[in-house]
Amino acid sequence: MEIGSLTDWLSVGANIVMAVTAVVSATLWFTQKAKLNTLDISHKLAFDFENNLWKINERMYSNVLLRNEIHHDIVRKVSPKKEIEKLVLAELDKKTTTDLSEIAYLYSNITKLERHNVKIKASLYGIFEEVIKARNDYLNSHYTYLGELALSQDDLNSEKLSKAKNLLERKKRILSNIFENKLAKLDINNDYEFKPSK
Repeated sequence: MEIGSLTDWLSVGANIVMAVTAVVSATLWFTQKAKLNTLDISHKLAFDFENNLWKINERMYSNVLLRNEIHHDIVRKVSPKKEIEKLVLAELDKKTTTDLSEIAYLYSNITKLERHNVKIKASLYGIFEEVIKARNDYLNSHYTYLGELALSQDDLNSEKLSKAKNLLERKKRILSNIFENKLAKLDINNDYEFKPSK
């Protein structure tokens, strides 16, 4: 049997080295690609979390439109009292549906972030807790005002309605300030720790 020439052996050795290098490079590339994909998903989840927080702000302004519409309907006597009460009751029902779903969705966003190795820094978590508290205070005032509005259809200058409106405006300002002065200044690179999975 012929063993072959030295050049044949060198050629075989070079081919083996190239094959091993290709396998190692491909493995490293796939590993790096998987880390980058995980990081992309993590960034998307962080943006989703913040977008869902901003939906609270959007809802607050849609509530303003609803309150104004109900108030104008009462002043112009567009709808009978029972219709106004029905509209208010439909809004009050959101306490056990929309409100709870909104909160549950935000907390599930946090859980998703944690599952993708994203840590919300203490500063952002503090803002999140402020938003949740201010949101709850605002919504309680919103519902109280609507209840008083429905009860005061014959006397829109009543003291109870006026107090409810003033309290609601204060709570709305507190929530708005958190969005304008804190949430609007968030920076995805400073408020989260992204740890790609190994």
